[in-house]
Amino acid sequence: MASSPVEPVAGANFTCPPGLVVVVTSEDLSQSIVETDSGTDLWVLGVILSVACTFFSAVGGVLIKHASNLARAEQPERTTPVFSRSSLRVRAAFVCGNLSIAFLGPILDIVALTMAAQSIIIPIAGLTIVWNFLLATVFLKEKYTYLHVISMLLIFVGVIVIAIFGSHDSSNRELPVLLCLFHNRAFVIYFGIVLLGVFILATGWKHPRSPLHVRPICAALLPGFIGGNQFFIKAVGEMVVIAADTGVTYFDSPGAYAISFFGVLFAVFQLVLMNMALRDYDTLLVVPLYSAALILTGSISGGVYFIEFDGLSTARWVGYWSGLGAVLAGVVIVFVQGKQDAGKERSSSLGSVGVIGVTVENGGREGMTIREKTNSFDRNPFV
Repeated sequence: MASSPVEPVAGANFTCPPGLVVVVTSEDLSQSIVETDSGTDLWVLGVILSVACTFFSAVGGVLIKHASNLARAEQPERTTPVFSRSSLRVRAAFVCGNLSIAFLGPILDIVALTMAAQSIIIPIAGLTIVWNFLLATVFLKEKYTYLHVISMLLIFVGVIVIAIFGSHDSSNRELPVLLCLFHNRAFVIYFGIVLLGVFILATGWKHPRSPLHVRPICAALLPGFIGGNQFFIKAVGEMVVIAADTGVTYFDSPGAYAISFFGVLFAVFQLVLMNMALRDYDTLLVVPLYSAALILTGSISGGVYFIEFDGLSTARWVGYWSGLGAVLAGVVIVFVQGKQDAGKERSSSLGSVGVIGVTVENGGREGMTIREKTNSFDRNPFV
């Protein structure tokens, strides 16, 4: 009876070069791969699961925004609604949205990451925008224009191109390889840039002297910038697959626990920051910027940490980055359209209300606009 397909494992006979910062190449890893049964088709299944992940993530975001809208309507006297004092349907929508984002989506994402390269799985997150528009149109009654249609087509085509030209590696790496890759020179440089970027975005969002039009941009980018670093999660998934396939477990090692800890830490930070951004700003403004940061960071981090770009030919390299560019272009169009929509909504409110433009400082929530006889637009961060 033929055995089921098992993914190749990178790590056997692997020795990490000595030193705090080392240089590891794809050739070094290829020499340590033990080929078992073919797992080359697993990347296709990984792509399918990733598409499902984007759908449930979009459902979660729409539910959270819907809960926020209902809570604001139920508690008009509060600047920030308290969900524990809201109705059962508000709490149910809020909990279901968070469960979809925090558990169902990530579970599918983790499984997908163990089957395919991170650099092709993460860009598929752009489909979240497509699902978000469809769901927001139906359930939140939000409208979109022909530019939104163009952006959705760009994202859809870009995802297909990425899947075709990106890395189709399905290898799983043992713990010695994973630990060695953390002090690969390219990754050390990349992660230093990430830490600097997190500091800049956090400062731009929360610093009292930060311009009001900068804060929502930083608020939307920060969770995506953090969440895109999914190499921790992929590494944990690969160790689980190896344990299931071979019986060799690394979860009695401090290194495995450290990787798992940081994977959970990054996921929690992403969820908390995303909730804060969605609470304060419109979905059509937050989701595109969040997705752009997630896609770009995830693609680069996967390519750098797992050395996925080294095996691509020139044609596939050009094809991959062209597809990624199409996805990011679609995301940018969504953001620009959302910014225009926000401006139009504020202009409409200005025409129907007598006293506008008074801002207050309330627990650090500067920029909240006070209006008479309307609460249709809580905040305009772009003026």
